[in-house]
Amino acid sequence: MTEQATAQETVQEAEKAPRDQSTIKFAYQPLDDAIEIAVGVHAVQGTSCQVDQLAAHLNLKPDTGSFRLRLGTAKVFGLINHSTGTVTLTPLGTRICDPQQEQAARVEAFLNVPLYKALYEQFKGAVLPPPSGLSLIATAPGL
Repeated sequence: MTEQATAQETVQEAEKAPRDQSTIKFAYQPLDDAIEIAVGVHAVQGTSCQVDQLAAHLNLKPDTGSFRLRLGTAKVFGLINHSTGTVTLTPLGTRICDPQQEQAARVEAFLNVPLYKALYEQFKGAVLPPPSGLSLIATAPGL
């Protein structure tokens, strides 16, 4: 067997090997997108509304991946519950819609995301590394 063939087999085996996936939840979109969902629910019907109503209010289509991603992000931040076509604000989601409580609610929502909380705890009181360093830390075992 040639050296090139051996190298090719090694690459093929590596591509077939299962990839490690993070066990810590994180948000795929920023907190501001999650807040937009919460504010939308509040604007439509106060504390709960139908998914279709919310999507229409935000000028989005309810069956798109981007809208579902926004709902998932709002759920990860702890702002909504979503089931059977209904979106309901959590108590935190209600507080984030109140201008007097928004700042404290933003902090709580940010720390609801396990990855963000782990990074906060690790670097509390210290200077954060640059983004490239954070990305390496976020993929390290135990985070």
